[in-house]
Amino acid sequence: MAFNKFQKMLLGIAIGDAYGAGYEFIEKNGLSLRNEFNFTKYQSHPNPKHNHQSGMYTDDTQMSIGVCELLLSDKEFNSQNLADNFVNCYKRDQIVGYSSRFQDFLDSINSGSEMLERLNPSSKRNGAAMRSVPLGLIEDKKMLMDYATVNAKLTHNTPQAIASSISVALLSNLYLNDKESYINVFDYVLPFVQDFPIFHSYLQEVSKLTKDSDLSILLNKDNPKLGVPCNAMKTTGAVMYILNNYQVLSDVLKESVLLGGDTDSVASISLGIAAMNLSLEELPEFCLQDLTNHKFGKEYLIELGRKLDGKFGMLNL
Repeated sequence: MAFNKFQKMLLGIAIGDAYGAGYEFIEKNGLSLRNEFNFTKYQSHPNPKHNHQSGMYTDDTQMSIGVCELLLSDKEFNSQNLADNFVNCYKRDQIVGYSSRFQDFLDSINSGSEMLERLNPSSKRNGAAMRSVPLGLIEDKKMLMDYATVNAKLTHNTPQAIASSISVALLSNLYLNDKESYINVFDYVLPFVQDFPIFHSYLQEVSKLTKDSDLSILLNKDNPKLGVPCNAMKTTGAVMYILNNYQVLSDVLKESVLLGGDTDSVASISLGIAAMNLSLEELPEFCLQDLTNHKFGKEYLIELGRKLDGKFGMLNL
C-alpha cells in the first residue's frame, strides 16, 4: 500500500514506539540490550510489571494522536484544549507505557481542567518532545514554535523541555518539506534555539558525533550503560545524532534502540520524522504487519493520516 507522508509519519511514530517499548531500560533489569536484541519481531517487555504486549504502542503515540486530533479540529491550539485531548485519548484507550506516577494521575482525573489545576509542570523529562513530531505540519515557523511551546508548557514548563519540543517540531517540518539542502540537521535547528544557551551548547557538541564516536554525551551521565535517559535535552540529542548519521529507515530504528535507555521515545521520534522521506518498505515486514490494530491502532492511524493530508497536504507542497 502506498502511504502519504502524514500516514508514514504516524506509522513511523507507532512502529518506533511499539518496537522500542520492548527494550526500554532493560539494562535496569540486569539484561544486556545487545544480547536481547531481535530485529525479526516485536518483543513484549521482559519485566512483567510493564504489562507491555508485543506490537503495542505506548504514551508516545497516544499523545501524538491527541496532538493530531487537535490540529484537525477547529479549536484553538491552547493548553486547555490540548489537556482535554490528552485526557480523552487516555480515557477511551487506557494503554500502558506512561510513567506509573503520571498514569495514576490520569486515572484520578476526568477532564483537561483537572489536569491544568493539579499538574505541576516543572519536569525536564522528554514527555513534550515525544509528542511534538505532528507539530511539524505547521508551515509558519513562528506558529510552529508557539504551538511547540504550548505543548511543552502544559506538562514540562522548563527551558530544556520547551527547546526539545521546538527542535523536534522543526525537524519534522524539515523532513516533511524535503529540504535536502540541510544535509546536516543541526544546521537547520541550531539557529532557532539560541535563546536556550545550555540546550544550544549541548547540540553543538552532539553535532560533532559520527558513527565511530564515543556516544557517552547522549547517555546516562552516571552510568552510560543505562543508555539515553528520559531527559528532554539528551533525547533530542540522540534523535538528531540518529537522523544525521543514518539514512536507511531500518538503520534509524535499529540504531535508535541500540542506544539503550528510553528506547521507545528515541525510536518513535526518529522513525516518525525519517519515515516521511523514506519508504516503510525499508523496514522488516513485521514492523507494519504486526503493529497493533486495536480500535486506535494501525487502521486508525492510517485514516488519521489521510485526514491530515486533506487539511495540511497542500500547505506543505
